[in-house]
Amino acid sequence: MTTTVTATFDSREAVHNTLDDLVDIGLSRETIYTNDQAQLVKVVVPDDIMPEVSEIIGRHHPLDMNSVPPYSPTH
Repeated sequence: MTTTVTATFDSREAVHNTLDDLVDIGLSRETIYTNDQAQLVKVVVPDDIMPEVSEIIGRHHPLDMNSVPPYSPTH
């Protein structure tokens, strides 16, 4: 399973540094969305590396960070 993590920052530099660190651990740029104007990073994360990704994002002192598991309809 995967989780989508969204974090907002107080600078574009923090956005770019977070992106670089996430790519350095092997995440594909295709799974990471950044928005310089909104100073936002959104990444789809496999559950097994969620703690590592949360720690990496936390190093850059986000103003806010949320994680949302994928939608799973109930039958």
